[in-house]
Parts: sequence; C-alpha cells; structure tokens
Amino acid sequence: MTVGLDDKILSYVRAHTQGQPDSTGDAKPLAVPQLYNLLQAQDGQLRRLKKVQLEASIQRALNILRNEIVIDSDGESFDSDFEGIEDLNLVEVKVLTVAL
Repeated sequence: MTVGLDDKILSYVRAHTQGQPDSTGDAKPLAVPQLYNLLQAQDGQLRRLKKVQLEASIQRALNILRNEIVIDSDGESFDSDFEGIEDLNLVEVKVLTVAL
C-alpha cells in the first residue's frame, strides 16, 4: 500500500509545487505542514490515514522532487562537451603521416 500511496502523494505534491516560483522569488516553497493540509482538502481518503504516515509520504515526495531538480540542473549546466571549458593552455597536436 505504501508504494501506491507514495505514487499518489508524489503526483499531488508535484502538481502543487510546479506552480511555485523558484528559490529566487519571495514566496517560500511549500513545506510538509502546508502540503499536508492541501492534500487532505484535495483528497478525502487521505484524511483516513495517520498523520505520521501521510507526513512521511509527503517528505519522501519532496525528497524525490529535490533530487529531480538537482539532476536536471546538473544536466542543463553543460549542453556540449566543451561548453564552460576555458582555454587551459592546451598544446596543439599535429599529426604527421609518413609514406612507406
């Protein structure tokens, strides 16, 4: 049941946090207590769960989303193999061919 619950919570948390401004904005990201209240208001079945269980699932979802953001930002920092690499006094190599 936990895997199904975590998937459901992850989709809800993703939906609520997608519209959030990034860290440069004035608005603070939603924390577990705010998401707890939002999700319970959105899905009545979640009110039947123990608070600790739902909060733990929300925290796991936030951790997954943070990891996705880190992975995405790492992937976007270099679009090509040489982007961001400065000239480091590399030596030019000339290939000489010898005819036999």
